[in-house]
Amino acid sequence: MAHDFCQSTALEESGARHPGPVPGAGAPVAVVIPTWNGRPHLERCLPALFSQTWHDFEVVLVDNGSTDDTASWVAEAYPQVRVVALERNFGFARACNEGIRATAGQYVVTLNNDTVPQPEMLAELALAAEQAPDAGMFAATLWLEGDPPTVDAAGFRVDRLGTAWNTLAGRPLAGLPEASRPILGPCAGAALYRRSMLDDIGLFDEAYFAYLEDVELAWRARWAGWRCLWVPGATTWHAHSATGGRDLPRKFWLLGRNRVWTIRRHYPRPYLWHHLPLVVANELLTGLLGSIALRHPAPLQGRLSGLREAGPPCPAPRRLSPAEVFRLMEPLPSPRSWWSSYRRSPRQRPGSQSG
Repeated sequence: MAHDFCQSTALEESGARHPGPVPGAGAPVAVVIPTWNGRPHLERCLPALFSQTWHDFEVVLVDNGSTDDTASWVAEAYPQVRVVALERNFGFARACNEGIRATAGQYVVTLNNDTVPQPEMLAELALAAEQAPDAGMFAATLWLEGDPPTVDAAGFRVDRLGTAWNTLAGRPLAGLPEASRPILGPCAGAALYRRSMLDDIGLFDEAYFAYLEDVELAWRARWAGWRCLWVPGATTWHAHSATGGRDLPRKFWLLGRNRVWTIRRHYPRPYLWHHLPLVVANELLTGLLGSIALRHPAPLQGRLSGLREAGPPCPAPRRLSPAEVFRLMEPLPSPRSWWSSYRRSPRQRPGSQSG
């Protein structure tokens, strides 16, 4: 079982049962779905999940203290789904961890409740994992409705300002490559993690609560020598911040704090000292712009909180040198490309809804 690092301190409703595949607890793929008052999203997500071409999986739904009768509805409509009920909302990170601890499959798939996975998603992810035993993380392609449909995230990249950007965000969904490609890390809204990697580096940092916990975990994995692949054929529609967008000040406070925490923990020294003036200026500027757009100081306050307190570290091996890790980061963006990326990035800007 995975080590318990980073413990936390703190389609239409019908009423009919949906039998679907009922694998045992020994299924090689465990799908973990955190949810908080997300029954309307689950009414689309679960039918799509149980229409997968890959059937050898189990589903664990972690209910973060919902008040919309999610647990009782799932127990009635989808008895093959195991429900882990938490007494209150502990956040995305802990919910994922509780689901991971409740399973033993070789692979763990984390899935947002506001996704609708396409039929081949699990098969594509599992095949990629079988073909690349040295990789510990596999990113699905999340996409948004539109004319044409566009990519929401194909994993993420990190530049030398320390900023994580959704890869290919805003690009047309049509015309994506067929073969898997290396990226820095996956978006946990639809990702496969190898359990042996989680045994090695630990689980999501529960102190993050929500947002960028996938970036922090990926950095830990990369420092430990694990690779990540983007699997273009594993696709899922994403509703985009259907849960997190309810409390925007809280959301952007967490985003601000967590991005500073991640830079403090994982930006390789001595390269951080060389880029520190630009990194600090970027955080102050994005915090200020975010606060103006939100008409609330939360984005800037979150960054200042992250500067004051780094949060408890997550122990994990560091097998790569700082130089090797630094080479994983993209070059500094030009001012024009920075502004273009910032305007369209759901991870950064209050004016857009992020997942």
